[in-house]
Amino acid sequence: MEHKQQAISVLPEASINPETMQQQMQNASIPVIGGFIKQNPAVDYLLTADGVQLLQAFLAALFAYLLISSLTVKSTVPDGVPFPWVDTKSKRFFANWRVGKLYALNSVRQWLAQGSERFLEKGKSYALPDFYGRRPYIIVPYHRTKLFLDRPDDATSLRDAANDIVVSDYSFPDSKIFRDHYGAQIMYRHLPRALPRLVGEIWDEVTYVCDKDWGTTPGQVREISTYHKSFEMIVSLASRMLVGTVCSRSEHFLANVREFSLDVFRCMALDALLPRGLTGILGPYLVSLPNRWHVNRIHKHTMPLIKKRLEDLAFNDANPDQKREVPDDYISWHIRFAQTERNPAALEPYYIASSMLSMQFATASSTRYALTNLLLDIFSTKPEEGVVESLREEIERVYREHDYTWSKQALSKLYRVDSAIKESLRYSGLMAHGSWRKVVAKEGIFDDETGTTIPCGAMVGLDFWTRHHDPKAYPDPDKYDSFRFSRPREEYMAKYPQETATDEYLRLKRLDCTYTGSDNFLIFGLGKYACPGRFFLTMELKLILAYVIINYDVEPMPRRPSNYWVGGLILPLRDTKIKVRRREGTV
Repeated sequence: MEHKQQAISVLPEASINPETMQQQMQNASIPVIGGFIKQNPAVDYLLTADGVQLLQAFLAALFAYLLISSLTVKSTVPDGVPFPWVDTKSKRFFANWRVGKLYALNSVRQWLAQGSERFLEKGKSYALPDFYGRRPYIIVPYHRTKLFLDRPDDATSLRDAANDIVVSDYSFPDSKIFRDHYGAQIMYRHLPRALPRLVGEIWDEVTYVCDKDWGTTPGQVREISTYHKSFEMIVSLASRMLVGTVCSRSEHFLANVREFSLDVFRCMALDALLPRGLTGILGPYLVSLPNRWHVNRIHKHTMPLIKKRLEDLAFNDANPDQKREVPDDYISWHIRFAQTERNPAALEPYYIASSMLSMQFATASSTRYALTNLLLDIFSTKPEEGVVESLREEIERVYREHDYTWSKQALSKLYRVDSAIKESLRYSGLMAHGSWRKVVAKEGIFDDETGTTIPCGAMVGLDFWTRHHDPKAYPDPDKYDSFRFSRPREEYMAKYPQETATDEYLRLKRLDCTYTGSDNFLIFGLGKYACPGRFFLTMELKLILAYVIINYDVEPMPRRPSNYWVGGLILPLRDTKIKVRRREGTV
């Protein structure tokens, strides 16, 4: 089956001459350690590839040392938590010895099951041990979300919770820029408006990456690493959305973005083991040096673009009749937003580059696991279930009906694809618990239903895993049912094709993956702070799945490799591979 190539218009990326850009990259002065890099031979060496490898080896040894020594160091979990702990063993280990970290790392699934049975089902909250050893995590019943989600930011803070979780004080070179969450404000405002335009650009990028990595020769079999190729794909798509093809087609840029993302997770792991008195010393100036090295290399790509964009937009403002063409991307969004907010500090090139990097991390950190899980879930279904064939029928039909051009409207008609994505997020999960808010009010927050006060510094959140695997909410919850959410919708539409304003139709419409008004599906959060990137995430997953299923045959997996739990994270194995073959007539 032949398909027309979708024509798209890509704006020139600031019209930078490659030689000029290379010279600018070499001459760029990038702040990485408490200011600008000083001419110090030791620092210069640590900021080379060999130096970073040596440093990573040292950090691995440091990790092993801290892991052993932490077994005899007192924990810092506060006493007086006015909630029952999930079990007495966890409280005893965790409150007295840092060996509780290892216990917390491996016991979360068991604790969530116990907490649900003993407390949540009775409408009570409970305390869950924290791997970091700093504060209690309070899991509240699902009907009590207003206890912390709808409070003002000076009572419970999403930002402070995120800062603590990723240890932004040193995992990001300029922690203040990350803590400002300036990029998130910009994405809230601009990304939804840009989605219709981005569909064509992301489809173009999916085509480019899949053709390069999955192959274009019909009949040729390739073995694909689901995790690594998913990671590469998602970082490429995020880069295309944020800054365009100059960066999304640069392997040097993409490799450093991927490494930086991994650096952040390494910082999170090491921070959990560092003695509290040493984090302020070892964190910013040793543990996070790989982060700073990779950020330096990333900024060498983005800083020339940002400086040129500032010049172009300033020229356009001064010469409305001779405007230069500029891309509609994150850089432009950021500049215009900062101008509207009258925030001169946010117009500094380094601030823009760092803010954009935080968005790069946010868009890729969990989506790579979502794509990996989606591929594993779909291609491990039994062939006799006909899941792939049913998805292909829908994708090809909708694509054909819209003249072989994807649009926001066309993607909204992919009910089965949307269901397969949502079911994968439910079934395989990404986080065992979430929607965290940190209590920042000094007096804590008072729960008038129970008469207790949640102390300042505590984290408050929800148990995702138990809800998503509750047989009362989802029949046969431990089975991946690709069309769990599309089946009732398609049945209704087949029966009543003209009735699109009934209560039942609207109820079924809420089965969309991006709907966040029900506590039965929690992966994107609830309330006004629901994940703003969920629309982009589902769009890119739909486009990836559409391209893969139209153009490739994938050998069914005999069984789905099990995910593994690391504290509250649920991760797919990184070494799983699938065999793919380009279909005839698709090139």
